[in-house]
Amino acid sequence: MAPTPSTPPLLRTEPSYFPYPYSLDPLPHDLRIGLKPVGVFALLSVISTFALFSWITYRLISWQSHYRTYVGYNQYVVLIYNLILADMMQSISFLFSFHWISIDKIIAPTGACYGQAGLLHMGDVSSGFFVLAIAIHTWLSVVKGYRPPYRLFVSSVVAIWGLALVLTIVGPLMHGDHLFTRAGAWVSPQPRGKAKASDRTEQR
Repeated sequence: MAPTPSTPPLLRTEPSYFPYPYSLDPLPHDLRIGLKPVGVFALLSVISTFALFSWITYRLISWQSHYRTYVGYNQYVVLIYNLILADMMQSISFLFSFHWISIDKIIAPTGACYGQAGLLHMGDVSSGFFVLAIAIHTWLSVVKGYRPPYRLFVSSVVAIWGLALVLTIVGPLMHGDHLFTRAGAWVSPQPRGKAKASDRTEQR
């Protein structure tokens, strides 16, 4: 959970990043240990999603060698394809755990902080939208016997990505570098010497 309004104000301090609890320098030992499995599983997720994404991409390109009709006309394949891309964004965001471990701190505002937060938010939002789209498409097909026209379907996919992008960038556009800071870990608050922090940055 992100810091509450009762915590210290976001005032820049040397060396130009926010003070505790919005940044954490250095990382506590238990947090350094905890970030390692997060990074490892993120790496496994990136590898698996990238492999599946690449395989589907290959089949979309070389469809004439494998299918009689273009596989991209299968709307379920397209929805799953986009869902995998969204999940891959989420996985990449958690790879930043290795960055925080390497520098022994989690600090904001930095490029790494915004990169991780941006990928995570974009992945979270788009993933949720595509899961919803698959559910709605399944309901229309099974219950109503309706299959959206292909142009309408493609427009809907583009609209989902556009909406996800808008929801991701509207915060930074409105609040600048005060939007993303260190988020708390999944434990009760501790004194500074024993403070916990998550492996990602999050919205205030």
